[in-house]
Amino acid sequence: MRNFLYPDSDSRISRLLAFGMLSSLGMTACGGSADPLGAPAVEPPLVSSLPAALKVSTASLWMNPKGLAAVSLSSNPLQQCSEQGEPSDSTLTGEAKLAATVYCRVFGKGPIEISSVTASVDSRMSEFDSRIQENSTTPECVGSALVSKTEALSFPLRSSAMEQKFQCKDALSDTSVTAFGKEENTDGGTTWYVYDGTNNPLATAAATSGKSAGQSQAWQVNVGADGNVVSEEGYITLAPQLMNCTGGVCDAPDTQIAGSSMLMHVLVDVTGGTVEATAAGAGIGFCAFHIKTSSQAIYLKGQLTNGLGSCATAVEEICLNATSFEVLSDATACDSLKTSLELQSIDRAEFTSGEGGPTTTQQASGIGTNPKSEMGTWIDYCLGPSDFEDVTALFSESSGG
Repeated sequence: MRNFLYPDSDSRISRLLAFGMLSSLGMTACGGSADPLGAPAVEPPLVSSLPAALKVSTASLWMNPKGLAAVSLSSNPLQQCSEQGEPSDSTLTGEAKLAATVYCRVFGKGPIEISSVTASVDSRMSEFDSRIQENSTTPECVGSALVSKTEALSFPLRSSAMEQKFQCKDALSDTSVTAFGKEENTDGGTTWYVYDGTNNPLATAAATSGKSAGQSQAWQVNVGADGNVVSEEGYITLAPQLMNCTGGVCDAPDTQIAGSSMLMHVLVDVTGGTVEATAAGAGIGFCAFHIKTSSQAIYLKGQLTNGLGSCATAVEEICLNATSFEVLSDATACDSLKTSLELQSIDRAEFTSGEGGPTTTQQASGIGTNPKSEMGTWIDYCLGPSDFEDVTALFSESSGG
């Protein structure tokens, strides 16, 4: 099975696992005395802010990164998922099927399970701390001037609060880069910016047609003066494969999209105990969804896929118990969540798909009233090392990193 997070680097997963296990056991390399970066982890604040019904251990995925484990947390059919990350109950329809699909795909060990995706960034940062300990020196880039890449990332439906500024970078290959930066705030807190992405440039030569544009995620993590995370905002992208590029140009009218693709926007209010996320895509079990959770209720709206190239006609809405994930008979329990949505719902625009056969027109989704996102433009969100040329390397050759 193709690895979802980093399809071009099995060794990367192995390295992340190794360093993540060392970190979890409190182990560091021998002989190190340099201070760690002190970067806040992205996953723990997200998981702690989720309601009980959506908290799932990621242990099975880390132990077997090439295969998804079936999840059976309760007798609730909305939480029963197959090994492929699909709802086990094929008789579910309408709002119940939407709830089960989003649960299995995003929260219950599906291929875009949000906890495991964000844990990969934390493992990468833990790896940096281990390497700093090994080198016994703090890299020169730490504490240097911040370089803004906010405009370069071209966030679709970006909120005004989301920025990306970096001090250090580290490249695993010609197409893979991790970058981070720390900004001191006047209130005594800090803001951390983290980007981790794999990008196969598609517009340089015709030979690149058919390669995945890459996967990436970017986070802005706000830390209070007491050192605790207050809130965090991020984007997670699985960019599509582009087929039939003309003359090496992949935005031509006859360009086709193949494979799975997704854009997700996440907002976590740790203080308020809420998580909000909206996503759209293809080949991921749904066309689009928007969810907001609290410790009492879960509000969800979205459109499922309904056959090849089609989105379900209805936009389903459902209100669920935050502990049992059962449908609440009194939907007013979700009124406060529904009226306090902060993110713009992400919808996909119509596009053409096809790989080695007939093409199919994939319908646009319609869960919101905002401009729909062209999946081909999601490629702009996946940056490579060349986009960070003006950001200082975390480990130089002279440092032995």
